[in-house]
Amino acid sequence: MVERKKQHFIPAGYLSSWCDPDTPQGQKPYVWLFESSSRDGRPKAPRNIFSEPDFYTETAPAGTRDLGLEDFLGRLESQFAHLMRSKIEPRKELDAAQHSLLCVFCAAMHARTRAMREHTREQWSSILATGEKIEQWAQTASPEQLNALRPVFPPRATEESVMSLDDIRGVVNFPAQTALRLMVSSESPILARMDMSILCTADDLGFITSDHPCLWYDPSLATAPPALQIPALRSRTIEITLPLSPRHVLLLNWRGVSGYRDVAQGVADRLNWMRWSQCEAHYVVRRNQVRDSWFSGKTFWC
Repeated sequence: MVERKKQHFIPAGYLSSWCDPDTPQGQKPYVWLFESSSRDGRPKAPRNIFSEPDFYTETAPAGTRDLGLEDFLGRLESQFAHLMRSKIEPRKELDAAQHSLLCVFCAAMHARTRAMREHTREQWSSILATGEKIEQWAQTASPEQLNALRPVFPPRATEESVMSLDDIRGVVNFPAQTALRLMVSSESPILARMDMSILCTADDLGFITSDHPCLWYDPSLATAPPALQIPALRSRTIEITLPLSPRHVLLLNWRGVSGYRDVAQGVADRLNWMRWSQCEAHYVVRRNQVRDSWFSGKTFWC
């Protein structure tokens, strides 16, 4: 049996918070897994969903399996679980290091999903196709044609920062690993500067999660053309949300919203609608129940 071949793009430990509290004694705890188009759930153990073989595995120079990313994620998940138990569940203030840890976890949850892997593959496949066409054309181009492509001013990029076609092929072949490394390193320092709030609910169903749980939402883009509706961290109106448990949702913002905040049912329903509407294929609930308000989009953020 190959060591740690089964790798979760949504951590099983994270999902364990959504296990049904009424799981029969002696039975393995389970969450309720719903297809995006369904309102009937299936009981599934967290370790049996949202995984693929070698999702994060890289190839070491010697040709062996490199599990460095899997090890990093495992440590991060353990630190997050401890933070939930020691600080977030009892609603204690986070210190600077714990604040940063939660931001790294948020960035990783944004980067590590199957949906992000396919998005990364699609983007870079287009770049690769263009590069290969230019490479093919250059093989038969005249010296005059090649000279016409030279920039008038020397490029600012250093030789080390220029990506070759082989580099781009590496991204296309291993998009999950690339997205995870780049996004965690670039996003987490910015997230750490944002205002942080933990939204809380005592509702029995609480907050749901999904196979694509970390969402970036910018209400200022609602009237922009579809091609321009791309949230950016520099926007002062962006809101980043990530369910941490059925009782807690992380909110990062630039508007001064911070600390633990109890939210009204309408806000919880709105957050659940966002999670359902943006899931790739499945959403997760702690019970085999749903609310119509999660699917209407008619509740309002406040």
